Amino acid sequence: MIEQKAFRVEVAVDAPRDAVWTALTDPVEIHRWHGWDYKGLTHEIEEIYLDNARHLRRDRIELTGGAGHAIELADRGTQTVVRAVLGRLPPVPDDRYDVIEEGWRAFLQQLRYYLAAHPGVDRRTIHLAGTAVPAAVATALAGKLPGRPWHASRYQRGLVTTRFGGALALLAAEIPLSAGWPGQLSVTVNTYGLPAAEFAAAERDLTRWWHGLVPDGEITT
Repeated sequence: MIEQKAFRVEVAVDAPRDAVWTALTDPVEIHRWHGWDYKGLTHEIEEIYLDNARHLRRDRIELTGGAGHAIELADRGTQTVVRAVLGRLPPVPDDRYDVIEEGWRAFLQQLRYYLAAHPGVDRRTIHLAGTAVPAAVATALAGKLPGRPWHASRYQRGLVTTRFGGALALLAAEIPLSAGWPGQLSVTVNTYGLPAAEFAAAERDLTRWWHGLVPDGEITT
């Protein structure tokens, strides 16, 4: 049995610590950035952030799932540093794919974008999943959703597009994004404040695009 990988994922958020704390502990706020819309999202949020969490001193949330599993907050000038940690610190360098580490990397980038660009605005997502070559999907995504880079790592890439009212598109794969062979991956498009008709048009547009790129791909909204 492979031992759970220790990790430390960190982002600097352009918001004061009280606003970040509220975004991490208020279920209404958490729905505006965590993961993507699906039937079990409310239960997932309650399980991670509320039912199995201890909120301490407005700068640390202790989580289940392993010794030292926590979210930590620290002031950095006008920003707030948010860290998701598990196990010993600093962790031994290890670039293996780990679903928990990559989950936190995605969640914290979604949190960072929400508070920087759309605080207080409700979100709707379009989640595209399937098996494809990550490098090809990354190129196609940049062409489909023009904008600017948001973050990049071995298994993830985020971009902020000028389309859909200013959305965050997050590409995440279970193999390196540079890989030239197929693997499981997903694209989550986080939209904010779109009228129903515009969201429906975005959903149709991205569904056609995704099925052209990944014929057996799945779409969740």
